[in-house]
Amino acid sequence: PSVEIMVSAEHKHDFVASDSAESLISATDGAVQKIEQQLRKYKEKVQQKHRNSQQRRVEVAAESSELSVETDD
Repeated sequence: PSVEIMVSAEHKHDFVASDSAESLISATDGAVQKIEQQLRKYKEKVQQKHRNSQQRRVEVAAESSELSVETDD
């Protein structure tokens, strides 16, 4: 048997995994593991993007406060 799982997320991201095995349960388990891996990778990518944008905001705020301290003297 062959199993194909399709997951649609956030209107534009689609995840697809398929697997074939001797039994339906084994094929399903394999496809579920593949989907989980894709979703984990996507989640890490989104979180990393969010972390980097927050880090940039902190750096920009620190630079602007340094500039205002220098101009106050």
